[in-house]
Amino acid sequence: MAAFNRTKRIAVMGVLAALSTVLLVLGTFISVNTLFFTAAASFLAGIVLLRFGKKEGLLFYVVCAALDFIINPNKVHVLLYLALAGYVVLSELTYSFLRGEEKKAKEWRHRLVRFCLFLVIYVPCIIFFPKLFVSGQILQKSWIFPALLGGGVIGWFLYDIAYAVFKKVLAERIGKLF
Repeated sequence: MAAFNRTKRIAVMGVLAALSTVLLVLGTFISVNTLFFTAAASFLAGIVLLRFGKKEGLLFYVVCAALDFIINPNKVHVLLYLALAGYVVLSELTYSFLRGEEKKAKEWRHRLVRFCLFLVIYVPCIIFFPKLFVSGQILQKSWIFPALLGGGVIGWFLYDIAYAVFKKVLAERIGKLF
């Protein structure tokens, strides 16, 4: 019986890894929606971590990044996946370490931790890889760094809300399937 459950988990994770890879490649070929498809693929890493455990979630994250690197013709998108999925995986891992007497206080502390995680991931990206976000000529402007930081915070807020809604909908609708 235990072998069946393990086999089922591996099969589900394999299907989700394939779906993640398809989403990442779609983000390359439909360049207008690169961020959307990459975000959707990164959500799957968090779901695997929540459903199957920390070890499996981290393995899923590494496997999907490797598959994206091998299959995706645009290697820069691997960095975007590593950042977005890394944020999701780290935010799910940090939730288990927070201790709280009240659920609402724990949620607010976790939101603060997630914001700090975002800054740790995003600020080096805009410092070292600014061409991921803007073209070369506009980089000379003095207002571009604060604009990228402000836009990133707004984007993080929307991304974080979208992931919370995704988790809730998945738990309500298809959580019992696997």
